[in-house]
Amino acid sequence: MIAYYKQNDILWNHSLSSYKDRNLKELSYTKLSELLPGRSHEDIKSRWNVLKTIFNREVKKEEDSKVSGTGTDAVYTSQWKYLKSLMFIKGSDDVDPAVSTLDLKENERPAKKIKAEKAKDIEEVAIDVYFGLFFFILLKEMLPYRAEPNLHDKLNLAH
Repeated sequence: MIAYYKQNDILWNHSLSSYKDRNLKELSYTKLSELLPGRSHEDIKSRWNVLKTIFNREVKKEEDSKVSGTGTDAVYTSQWKYLKSLMFIKGSDDVDPAVSTLDLKENERPAKKIKAEKAKDIEEVAIDVYFGLFFFILLKEMLPYRAEPNLHDKLNLAH
């Protein structure tokens, strides 16, 4: 099935004008159904979508594990048996930057941009917390020590 999809890119490549030709796609699915007896068009499409979903998830895991500062031991390497055979679809679901009305960096997905912004916000908050803690400790060291009154004296519980 994967080999058939690879040879018939009108079934998966959104950038082709023929991708929108329903008759041509239907003909391709009919041929594929003949190669896979007992499988309906819907069953084939469903299985293809499952493969694409797993592929995209595995690629994302690998890419996300390769962030700057990560050691080579921490980099995720997929062991999924179909990953290499499906590499031809990598990026096929991406938005075409020439058509996109979003203000994104070249080939950057909106989810990645949002994730990067959240990470930056978290980093800024962490820096603010560290500076606040540093100044608190510094102030505490500079101020003279005052002994707290005994709790019993505060509450007037002593007889």
